[in-house]
Amino acid sequence: MGTSRTVWAAASAAVLAAGALVALGPGTAAAEPDGQTVRVIVELEQRSDLAAVEADTGADRVRAMSRLPVAVLTVDSTDLPALENHPDVVAVMGDVPERPSLASSLPVINGDDVHDLGFDGSGSTVAVLDTGIDDDHPFYGAAGARIVSEFCSSTPAASDEDSLCPDGTTTDTDADVDGLAACLNAAMANICDHGSHVAGIAAGSAATDSANAPGDGVAPGAQIVAMQVFTRFNDTADCDPDGVGDPTPCVLTYPSDQINALNQLIALDAANPGWNVVSANMSLGGGNNGAACDGDTRKAAIDGLLAAGVATVISAGNDSHLNATGAPGCISTAFTVGSTTDADAVSGFSNRGGLLDVFAPGSGIISSEPDDTYGSKSGTSMAAPHVAGALAVLRDAYPTRPVADLMNDLRTTGVPITYATNAAGTTTATTPRIDLLAALRAPNDPPTVSADAAIVTAAEGAIATNTGTFADPDGTVTSLTASRGTVVMGAGTWAWSEQTSDGPDSAPVTITATDDKGETGAVTFTRDVTNVAPTLTLDPAQVTALDEGGTLSVEATFTDPGWPDTHTATVDFGTGTGGPQPATITVDDEGGPGVPHSATLTASFPYGDNGTYTATVSVTDDDGGVDTATFPVVVDNLDPSVVIDDGDAVAFPGGSYVVSRIGETATVEADGSDPGSDDLTFTWDDGTVPSITTFFNDGAAPEPDEPPTPTPLGTFPFFASDDVGVTADVPGVVDLALALADDDGGTATDEVGIIVTGDATSTQGPGWWKHQYSGKGKPHIDPAYGAGYLEIVDAVSSVFSEDTSALTASEAHAVLQPTGGDRRDRARADLLLAWFELASGAVPWNATVPLGGGQGSVGFLPLMFEAEETILDPSATNAELQDVSKDLSRVRHAQ
Repeated sequence: MGTSRTVWAAASAAVLAAGALVALGPGTAAAEPDGQTVRVIVELEQRSDLAAVEADTGADRVRAMSRLPVAVLTVDSTDLPALENHPDVVAVMGDVPERPSLASSLPVINGDDVHDLGFDGSGSTVAVLDTGIDDDHPFYGAAGARIVSEFCSSTPAASDEDSLCPDGTTTDTDADVDGLAACLNAAMANICDHGSHVAGIAAGSAATDSANAPGDGVAPGAQIVAMQVFTRFNDTADCDPDGVGDPTPCVLTYPSDQINALNQLIALDAANPGWNVVSANMSLGGGNNGAACDGDTRKAAIDGLLAAGVATVISAGNDSHLNATGAPGCISTAFTVGSTTDADAVSGFSNRGGLLDVFAPGSGIISSEPDDTYGSKSGTSMAAPHVAGALAVLRDAYPTRPVADLMNDLRTTGVPITYATNAAGTTTATTPRIDLLAALRAPNDPPTVSADAAIVTAAEGAIATNTGTFADPDGTVTSLTASRGTVVMGAGTWAWSEQTSDGPDSAPVTITATDDKGETGAVTFTRDVTNVAPTLTLDPAQVTALDEGGTLSVEATFTDPGWPDTHTATVDFGTGTGGPQPATITVDDEGGPGVPHSATLTASFPYGDNGTYTATVSVTDDDGGVDTATFPVVVDNLDPSVVIDDGDAVAFPGGSYVVSRIGETATVEADGSDPGSDDLTFTWDDGTVPSITTFFNDGAAPEPDEPPTPTPLGTFPFFASDDVGVTADVPGVVDLALALADDDGGTATDEVGIIVTGDATSTQGPGWWKHQYSGKGKPHIDPAYGAGYLEIVDAVSSVFSEDTSALTASEAHAVLQPTGGDRRDRARADLLLAWFELASGAVPWNATVPLGGGQGSVGFLPLMFEAEETILDPSATNAELQDVSKDLSRVRHAQ
């Protein structure tokens, strides 16, 4: 057939590390020293040509693919030219090992919206060619129930390499890596975790591990074929060829094992059509390929799968190439995926360029790992399974759509990502980041809807109706909704109805059909409602007798076939031009749509003045129809109330009094109120000339208080405050009386006592005070003062007003000059002397009295309260009474 294509990789550590494929060109000898045996992958014209090729070239068979014209051979390097130029050989490629190349990412591609529509990959299968799988991880179903098949192809080529097949052979039907000894390094860490992570991104389901899973993978309903294609390498020269510290041991994959697994997948797909295998994920490879590498022998397997309806999804590689991808992603029929962040920036590590088909999220993806755990990884390896899972979801939505079309749906939709393809940034390329919802809808035709009537009319309270049809090209309308009212879905028809409320009213109604892809079609028509007038009935049991300040409550009912959103109920309370015209009252709804409306109308109005009024109730509908009823309202007068402010009064044992001094003015305030709006007149009487003040409700003029011109409004309850100044020339007790009258004859009273003390500036001794009340000689002070002091003592003391009288001079003198040695009489004398110091003005009521013997000081009034309590206590001892006398004697020194 002529010269074959040769694809080779030098067996140097650097090339092994990169997993690169180097095209040497037709007929070019392999880059190996003569006399060494190398392992190669040979693509044949036909599978039946293998025996002749082996005989003619001396090559030894390692493996022949059962469904592909591909074989793995070992051959002496000196015989490579003969193999490359054999007429039955299409291509030769070195079998060189290669490297492996959530929750927040699913909304980025709108996968969660597609799941909400019911498409989750159910009925399809995703194959994962990788480092194996933790096959009982709950992310793949209970005990890994969604894993329908496992396969292992791990073919060591040297003594320092180990198979990763669980049974230790090169081919196994088990790909479980959970606890597999060959997958554990010296620290017992699992070096085969990559495949479990990739499988979870593509098809993990949180439903079976809701307590730990980061969220669903892209196709949580899909089945999984797990295929182990990696081998353990134990030599640092293989694992860390560049000396950058990559750990040993490591896992690498031979292309021949990949082809073997792809060959097996073709067979599994053919044998199990019910699995509906739609994608094979290969998050692996490496190299720098700026053009398609269709000489790669893996192309035959990729093409075979594509012909069978299976897309091979391959990661682009993580070498940050601006316009190149790794192999096998550079194969033109592969579906090659680059990585973006959740913010739609190209991941720094991602290869990119013209060979890229799509982008998908690949930075910081959380997914399943061995031993039923979860972890985060970044790479195009994480981006590719997003696409593999997306194809499974699309297959779920479109069971018969060709896989090439599904791939194209992802290519032609999505968010365009534009990026530089050279270091200078002078050239760019644009590749879509997949949008699963957009891809889902790309081949879909939205439904259509029509209405039989463009306008429907109904009287208020009646049911409005309309009908119409809907259609969908693929017959997948899942729901019909109405913007108002109710729509019932039939077989291609719909029936709409709405219980109307009030009219006139006009509103648009939109009927929307939604198909299984979430797309919609709609039609809009107009619903008109006409009005029907209401009927009013006044409650015959109106309460029409009130006190001023009382509230009239009005009740009435009206009926209307509509529901009341436009009824106006009003009342004229007979207040003339001074009242509300009219007052709007509350409509208490007791009806509802479709029920003849029966509503209770309630309103209230407080009348501020007595009189007789005529009230009128009316109800008006939205067309202006009115019904009315009238009735009389009789309002009676109430008395006002008044309270003198005693906040400044001082509490004494004998009562509370306002305290003043002769020559000073004591100001007393009072608050009055009237339940209505009557004017209020304050009359103060302190025994001299009364003080009279009138407060007008409107602040200007008297209130009219007789019909037909009463004042039912005004300010009410009406409050007014007044004060009076009381000045006395002699000490004593002034009784201040207050009368409050409204303008309709109602009254209220209150009173307060005012103690007017003398203006003495110094205290006096006992002898001085005895002489004042002895009746002998000339007194030290005006007798009127002396009488006033006794009047004050009688008011402030409970001892001298209740126990012992000292209201006259002789009684006072008797108290001040006790006979015998009775300690209680002595205490009374000392008490009277102390009260005289208050009455004279020498000791104010709030003075401080210093106590002897280092006892500190005490307030005058607390001392007096305690002294009176002890004197009045029949059980008080002489010692206690003597202490009282001692303390009272200190009053002369008060400050």
